Amino acid sequence: MIREDKTRYATAYVDVWNPLPASIPLIVGENCNNLRLALDHLFRQCLFDADPAFADPAFDNRVSFPIVETPELFDAMVREEISGLPRAQRTLIEQAQPYKRGNNLLVILNEMDQM
Repeated sequence: MIREDKTRYATAYVDVWNPLPASIPLIVGENCNNLRLALDHLFRQCLFDADPAFADPAFDNRVSFPIVETPELFDAMVREEISGLPRAQRTLIEQAQPYKRGNNLLVILNEMDQM
């Protein structure tokens, strides 16, 4: 049974269950990695706009878009990392966090990318 909203439901039946082709998990993994890298590139560009030192070829630290599940983790792990960004960007990054949005899709994306 698939829930569409609070009042409507739909039922899906599977008649035949065939194994997935070997390429499907690779394609899913590649797409998850590409989505995660897009977030990382966006975050690095935000950091670069705030501080051009991030464009220095000698800067080789890994920069990744922060994804945390609780406000406590955000305060402990992320707030200092994004402190140099303009306020509007800091607000957008915090609003994108799973605990603010009420869903864990970014957490799932992050976990699938790590697999």
